[in-house]
Amino acid sequence: MRNPSLLNRVPKWTTSYERGFTLVEILIALVILATSLTVILGLQSAVIDRTVTANLKKQALLATREILSAVEAREADGNPLDTERYEGTPQDLLGTLLEVPYEPPYEIPEGQNILRAEMVVEYWGIPNVSEKAMKRIQLTVRWGETIREQLTTTLFIPFDEDQLASVDDEDDDGSGASAGGGIDDGGGTDDEES
Repeated sequence: MRNPSLLNRVPKWTTSYERGFTLVEILIALVILATSLTVILGLQSAVIDRTVTANLKKQALLATREILSAVEAREADGNPLDTERYEGTPQDLLGTLLEVPYEPPYEIPEGQNILRAEMVVEYWGIPNVSEKAMKRIQLTVRWGETIREQLTTTLFIPFDEDQLASVDDEDDDGSGASAGGGIDDGGGTDDEES
């Protein structure tokens, strides 16, 4: 019969470093593993941040397109915007522009509507034509506080000649000052004749 203690013995030809891992080898492996996991998790965090930012930019772009489409539709209907500043969520601005409560065609989760919109409508002049030749509409949609977290778009809406005349006439009524409208006919002034 065989002796069980002989089965558990290590052959004499093996050395001590061939029997297993040392503490130093295990520590080096753990350091390498920890370093690689830190890098991988850092990259994953950066990818998640970029995905969230890209999603917010996409929402801001969609909101901008909806608002500017509503502005153009309103102007085409003959219901022009007043020159002023409009602020609120994109849904608030669309409700103001469309003059009805606005329901977006996409679902906005509760507490996820962090977009803020600001629209400035002002007259924009063309030298030697009119100080109010067109409307300048500057729309800014923000999803954060920094300049990198906003989308700014400018839309110019020209007046046709009838609208331009009526806008210039509004300024002439009771103000006593001309809006600088009309085209210079080259007739000169009294100062040039001396």
